[in-house]
Amino acid sequence: KTGPVRDYSRHSEVIEAATQAIVGRHPVDMFYSSEQSKKYRRLTVEPYSLLFYANALYLVAYSADHKSVRTFAVERMSQVKVMVHLQYPPRKTEKEINFDDDFGIYSGKAERVRLWIGPDHKKRMKDKILHPSQKLTFGRDGSMEIELKVAGKEDILRWVLTQGDAVKLLE
Repeated sequence: KTGPVRDYSRHSEVIEAATQAIVGRHPVDMFYSSEQSKKYRRLTVEPYSLLFYANALYLVAYSADHKSVRTFAVERMSQVKVMVHLQYPPRKTEKEINFDDDFGIYSGKAERVRLWIGPDHKKRMKDKILHPSQKLTFGRDGSMEIELKVAGKEDILRWVLTQGDAVKLLE
């Protein structure tokens, strides 16, 4: 166990509808409350998969409103209706589902991030690949800097906080 897990017992209908839509390639009409707006917004999406990440369940789906593939937290979805009379065509998902810039589950515009690793922690961190874009710089004091170009500030901040005094966010 890596932390608290959300209780999805109240969301079984949402999970069942999402699963039915994924298997049958049916669009879904739903209301979604994003973390930023807190207001429910009606969306029609084409679900690709359910993803369990960081002890939470997400629907990965193409959103015509956003014109991109997005992740939707299951607990913020409501009134999910599977449009069984419609079927979307198979997509070239390897090109459309592109999380290459993402550090974790959150997406967006990739930005430069600089992390400082203390000398006592350099040895265990220098062989870790946090992201394909990473570049390492070694300081004279035994410290290390990691530069990344990633989307998903929320996930970077969450990860930095789990590292205690070993890692500091510089930029």
